[in-house]
Amino acid sequence: MLEIRKLKNSEWSGLTGIFDKVFDASMPSPEHSEILGAFEDGRLEGFILLETAVFVAEFYSRSKENNGRIARRLIQYARQHVPDKQGVGAIANEKRFEMLFKTLGLSEIPGKLFWRNAK
Repeated sequence: MLEIRKLKNSEWSGLTGIFDKVFDASMPSPEHSEILGAFEDGRLEGFILLETAVFVAEFYSRSKENNGRIARRLIQYARQHVPDKQGVGAIANEKRFEMLFKTLGLSEIPGKLFWRNAK
């Protein structure tokens, strides 16, 4: 029988190699995330990481001439006020935002983002 439960912080250390080899990432911060494990016969068979992150969802600028400068300053401010151990994400729905996000230290992740709006 498959049991799903939240991993205790003491169980996280056994996942370091998986995060390094499979995800090419360091371990997340337990302060901003939790790991749900799927156990069968007491053995961890799989897991998902649920991470509380800050997500840049929308950007608006009244001025077309200054919008790059405004976007850069807004995102810099947001990054400076988010703890280093907490993730930050953004969608570059326009080509001009790709370079901006990269210069601000965000890495491109291949794939597609799926989202459920809050109710």
